[in-house]
Amino acid sequence: MNSTELLETLRPLLSGVPPEPGASTDQTTIGVPADSIVEVCRVLREHPSLGFVFLADITAVDWWPREPRFEVVYHLASATDRLRLKVQVPGTHLPTVQSVWAGANSGSAGTPFPHRGLSCNLSSGIVAFDIVETIPDVG
Repeated sequence: MNSTELLETLRPLLSGVPPEPGASTDQTTIGVPADSIVEVCRVLREHPSLGFVFLADITAVDWWPREPRFEVVYHLASATDRLRLKVQVPGTHLPTVQSVWAGANSGSAGTPFPHRGLSCNLSSGIVAFDIVETIPDVG
């Protein structure tokens, strides 16, 4: 299943949520607004034809100097069809997907470490990736 096929499956299941194809060279990728991440992940996990039951990784990307600068990235796997999916979410403060995958609250899910420029704060049900180290503006 490629990004287009996945989006065709998702759109009718997600009323009012505009998932978009994401840029990637190595795997199916979709972009999702931050306020829709929990709903999208729940559908990806629970819909029988999708079955993305495994949250392999949560990480973040610094696209400096682009705005929005940071993006949170979820890597999912479907055991039913042996598919991998990358879900990209712009921003640094978004709802946690712990209600979908309990492991999203632990370091074992691959949350970023401070030496990568971000720290993860899971208080109050919000995933907040805070800038630990700033990159100076060089021009």
